[in-house]
Amino acid sequence: MVCPNCKVELKADASFCHECGYPLQKASEQESQEKNQQLTSNVDQPSNRVQDNSVKIDVSHFTVQNWIFFGVAVLGALGCLLPWARVNVFFYVASINGMKAWQGVVSFILFLGIIAYMFLEKALKIDEKSRHMLKMVVNVAVPGLITLLLLLVLIDILSTNMVSPSIGIFLSIASSVFLILMGLNIVKFNK
Repeated sequence: MVCPNCKVELKADASFCHECGYPLQKASEQESQEKNQQLTSNVDQPSNRVQDNSVKIDVSHFTVQNWIFFGVAVLGALGCLLPWARVNVFFYVASINGMKAWQGVVSFILFLGIIAYMFLEKALKIDEKSRHMLKMVVNVAVPGLITLLLLLVLIDILSTNMVSPSIGIFLSIASSVFLILMGLNIVKFNK
């Protein structure tokens, strides 16, 4: 080992120079910093960079209308988890939630799809015409399909003896109808 200050030959385990008193730990730290800088400068070259393709979810563009739409969609999904029907047979009472029927599962998935679209809408790299068309499908057609499915279930519940509708189906139907009205701009919330 050589002293970086006075260039005198030193023992390998020396912690300072016996000739000038230069601390050798400081020198080894500087050498390691220089090596680290060389390594990091090699990483910064364009050929070694890894492109970040992750989707950034930014809710700063959300308006009051968007937040209300989001809240109503969450209520609709919650309605699928709540009791849809109550069965009364003599002294036996049972509740059945929306996840017991295929219509409830489909409605729940569609409500979650609406919620996901709201967060990913700005991240989609599509032209403006396609974006508008997709927005109409998500804001009007999907809630319309949910409403149709739920109304068919409600009619089936109402036509069955000893079965009465419960809060979950009404919450999901009201949410889907409200989403349609908001999607068609019949109901607006402005700041």
